[in-house]
Amino acid sequence: MRGLLSAVVFALTALDATVQAAARMSTARARGAHLLSVLSAAQEIDVEPKKVKVELYMESMCPFCSTFLQGALTKAWEDPIIRDIMEINVIPYGNAHEIPNPTAADDYGYQCQHGPNECRGNLQMACAKHVLKDSEKWFPYIRCLEIDNPRDPASAASECENILMLPDEEIVAISHCVTSDLGKKLIHENAVKTMSLKPPHKYVPWIVVNDKHTDELQAAAQSDLIALVCELYTGKRPTACPTNSSYRE
Repeated sequence: MRGLLSAVVFALTALDATVQAAARMSTARARGAHLLSVLSAAQEIDVEPKKVKVELYMESMCPFCSTFLQGALTKAWEDPIIRDIMEINVIPYGNAHEIPNPTAADDYGYQCQHGPNECRGNLQMACAKHVLKDSEKWFPYIRCLEIDNPRDPASAASECENILMLPDEEIVAISHCVTSDLGKKLIHENAVKTMSLKPPHKYVPWIVVNDKHTDELQAAAQSDLIALVCELYTGKRPTACPTNSSYRE
């Protein structure tokens, strides 16, 4: 009888241990499933790869700026597949100097490397970007302004607005911006952004890729921007990309 009781107690103890082990395993499985669901949700949130950001710090009437803008940058931008994985920005200011007005707060004058026409060209570009907003519209405008440099910026603007068939309201808005405090504000913003570069810019064009500037990035962008954008893009490699690239971070 005592042996039977011992056997029953042993069996119940073993059963209890099995139940506890099964419960722990079930809890672990549930936690694992929850973790997988969280990871999966996180992946779904960030499934869209980020575009490669290309920023050109430049100045009007600069032949080297124009060479990059009309060459490597335009070649990349004109390919619709590459344009789809690239985000461009152009910041016209370059090597200009901002001179605060001693008698008026938040008022500035500008001294430009290539004289007053360069200052006017920078202003024209900044206002076109502000009014046209979308790079699909403002980039062709800036490209047009930079054709056959040096040109009188006012005459070039009129020609480009006709070539691009801008609506009258946009032409008026750009013109008003150029001659108003809005234009001054935009150039001041470009001055602040240019002077805040790290490392500080030493020349133009100054090319920043994904918020980073190095001599290697600059050289790669000027040599073959398409290959560089393809190399840095984290999504599926587009068919327009070359099979190899010489740039490595």
